[in-house]
Amino acid sequence: MSDSSVQITTVVISVAALVFSTTAAFWALVYNRRQARAFAQANALTEKAQREQAEPYVIVDIKPRIPGSSLLVLVIENIGQTLARNVRISVSPPLQTTLGAERAATLDRVVGRPIATLPPRLRRAAFPSLWT
Repeated sequence: MSDSSVQITTVVISVAALVFSTTAAFWALVYNRRQARAFAQANALTEKAQREQAEPYVIVDIKPRIPGSSLLVLVIENIGQTLARNVRISVSPPLQTTLGAERAATLDRVVGRPIATLPPRLRRAAFPSLWT
């Protein structure tokens, strides 16, 4: 082999190595960007789950006072992990009672009254004497 053919071979090998390394670097960059995006999404989901876990979840239900009874109670429960503050309940249409207009007005007033705090895992049976 002559010197010129060795030089040409060296140049071709160098160019091929350059193309290969550039291609490998490009795909490594693409892969790293995808990994970074996936990490950011996973991180955002974890933060969202932690925020949701740290929130109070208040549920309101009407249940019989005793199973099979016609006497009903309004049950307010914080099933979340943290303290619920300034809890307000609104009912549409308004709750009704068969105990008269005075009891109906009391029922509306009491149900609309804010609850200052409701600790986690606390269940309150409210207003049992107002229901029939």
